[in-house]
Amino acid sequence: MKSLNIIGGGLSGLGLANGLLSAGIPVTVTEAGHYPRHRVCGEFLTSLREDTLEGLGITECFSESVRHQSTAWYRRGKKIRSYKLPEPAIGISRYTLDKCMVSVIREKGGRVIEGVREPISPKEGTLFATGRIPTHKGKIGLKGHWSSLQTEEDLELHLGKGAYVGLSAVEEGFVNVCGLFSRIAQGEFPCPVERFYATLKLHDLEHLTGRLESGQYRELSFCSVTGLDYSRKSNLGIGDHNRQIPPFTGNGMTIALESAQRIMPYAVKYAMEELDWKGFQDKSQSTLHNHYKQRYLQARLAHPFLLNPVLQRFTAIIARAGFLPFKTLYHLTHS
Repeated sequence: MKSLNIIGGGLSGLGLANGLLSAGIPVTVTEAGHYPRHRVCGEFLTSLREDTLEGLGITECFSESVRHQSTAWYRRGKKIRSYKLPEPAIGISRYTLDKCMVSVIREKGGRVIEGVREPISPKEGTLFATGRIPTHKGKIGLKGHWSSLQTEEDLELHLGKGAYVGLSAVEEGFVNVCGLFSRIAQGEFPCPVERFYATLKLHDLEHLTGRLESGQYRELSFCSVTGLDYSRKSNLGIGDHNRQIPPFTGNGMTIALESAQRIMPYAVKYAMEELDWKGFQDKSQSTLHNHYKQRYLQARLAHPFLLNPVLQRFTAIIARAGFLPFKTLYHLTHS
């Protein structure tokens, strides 16, 4: 039996490692960072099925998650409309989820190497799940956790000038506040959270500052990432390394786990020497492309309507009038 090396310990890498270990396949995961840590992420999962969690052997890692039923949209502080989600969504922090998934890997006898950055150099038996492909342009993501913060609906989506911010509850009474921005506030700030508040103001989202200041910030939860580009694609790996879906869909974490489940049968065949490495790569990439191409396309077409001021205004008008086909848009970006 052949072993597999997974470079990158995000959701797709940890999910695949857990699934393969459950099938008796030896796996090593190499992660550049350390666990547990906070990551820029919406922490809001839609369309995640139980059979995906069972197939990867990680059902227990969602025991602390919360369920969401509704969403409210706002534009520059004014409410546009509320919607009931077509199906319940899941709220859980990456801090808690990653910590559990790593622990389960080790319990199953797998290896997780932390603090080592491996080069992205294609070789047999090595699969890349290293996250997004870096770029010098693109959007900026900022995220933090607050407690004692009330939301009107389970998920609040606030549209600003070239930006949007989502608020949704995760475990232990915390609310994840995560945004996508065109630029970040410059200058000297006493702490990262003050820079976050200044960035909100830059994008006409300062109404959120007062709400956040009335809550309690979770120490060390603030993090940022630059160069988010949703048009890039790679044929080397899975998850965000393969392609990123715009975060407003709440589908990125789900796709990462689903991708791991979908290619797992081919990885098992490779390990059992029933499939060569090229065959594994070809079948994996074909499967991911065919299953997700429409979902990525629809999400990319809809994304500008949340960022462009003119398109935002149009979206707000038809939403307030009750003409926005919310359920149809939801299914286009989730199936």
